[in-house]
Amino acid sequence: MPKIAVVTHESDNFHGWQYLLQSLIRIWAKEGIETAIVSRAEDYVPADAAFVHVDLTVVPPETIALARRYAVAINARAVDTRKRKYSTLLIDERSAFSGPVIVKTDLNCGGWREFRNEVASSLIGQLTRKLRGF
Repeated sequence: MPKIAVVTHESDNFHGWQYLLQSLIRIWAKEGIETAIVSRAEDYVPADAAFVHVDLTVVPPETIALARRYAVAINARAVDTRKRKYSTLLIDERSAFSGPVIVKTDLNCGGWREFRNEVASSLIGQLTRKLRGF
């Protein structure tokens, strides 16, 4: 049976959100393709291909390294989706353009995921996680 590893970041909560990829996983299952969600190097499972699905603006190097363990890794080269990385259509205070614009931040989803991860890794975030265990 063919198998696809879906490589996510461990903070993504892949099953807690609605992603288009979840619909693809259901279609793949009907076609006899097995899937596994893999978030950490120690979770590695052999598969025919990997599909990288990380809900961060910049994919961490350890996640890319995990994805590259697979012979085929879809999206493994899409490591940085900041708008400044691929768009030249930027307007700043020196621009002569005066018409309407759509404002898009450099960070995906306004940087919410990055902010959440920063809070979780802070001292107060670590303490909160420890207190939840009691």
